[in-house]
Amino acid sequence: MTIFIDNFSDNSHGWLTKNEPEIYLQVESGGYVIEHRRDFGLWATWRNLPNHAVGDLNVQIKIQKILGASDAIYGIIWGLVDINNFCYFEVNTRNQIIIGRCIDSQWHNSIPWTTAPIRQEIGAINEISLFIRKDFLEVHINGFHGLKCEWNNIIAGDNIGFLVERTMKVKILELTISTENSVQIPQVKNYSLSRIKRTHVDSSDLKSVGYENTSHILEIEFINGAIYRYFEVPQLTYVELMQAESHGKYFNAFIRDKFKYQQVQKKLIQQNDYNVDGGDYMDYDTSDVYDPHDEIFGQWIDLGGGERIWDPYDNN
Repeated sequence: MTIFIDNFSDNSHGWLTKNEPEIYLQVESGGYVIEHRRDFGLWATWRNLPNHAVGDLNVQIKIQKILGASDAIYGIIWGLVDINNFCYFEVNTRNQIIIGRCIDSQWHNSIPWTTAPIRQEIGAINEISLFIRKDFLEVHINGFHGLKCEWNNIIAGDNIGFLVERTMKVKILELTISTENSVQIPQVKNYSLSRIKRTHVDSSDLKSVGYENTSHILEIEFINGAIYRYFEVPQLTYVELMQAESHGKYFNAFIRDKFKYQQVQKKLIQQNDYNVDGGDYMDYDTSDVYDPHDEIFGQWIDLGGGERIWDPYDNN
């Protein structure tokens, strides 16, 4: 049964509107525009929808990306009890999605960041469906299977809405919420990363390198077995990397921390050459999967009128 639908032709549902130096919220041109104008912190806005988080739930959203910094995030929140307790689904600029719960201001990811078929170009529209059942949660992205994990509704507040982190501007085009079993979970295709052919390189740090001309994706396999993809990399950078006298030095100087990236394979645990008989092993990885919440420490502040802001502390 559909309990709520909004195509934002007007603001009859009473979404919060605001135009200030730090935040812009407005229903306009058939969408709810949310712009976070700061390069740090998080904004969230929502409306009351009683009992939406009780029992089975289906949330469908069409959302357009207007602009976003390399570390920006946007998402959906539901079952919100107060500013410290809610469920969340988030999308980052590394083509990854995640779900979890904020409990007493502590973020608890239910799974690691997961690669999904997110459209990242400016103006792109993503269609997201959350299927929340009694014991699992399934996400579909643009007609593909995004993720599925165990789930239970330990948070069941009456508020549902959206969040944006860091410099980000999105436009919500449509929001539909259904309950019970009236909405069946459709069969969709699994999403898999396209293969990029890599070439072996003679380096003490890098094992193989590949580049995709159309998407401008650089893929690097490291000696430790980890594989990373770097986005929006000019072809010239790839050529210079392959021609460099030291591939590792060029990578550290001109690629590392210079481009958006995504880990597509974790490091391998390898056996030490010098102690085979003892069965020792060494974990060569020095870089874990990126988690934006690792960088955010602070407190929620209630600004009134249904508006909440996450105010980060200075980590320095």
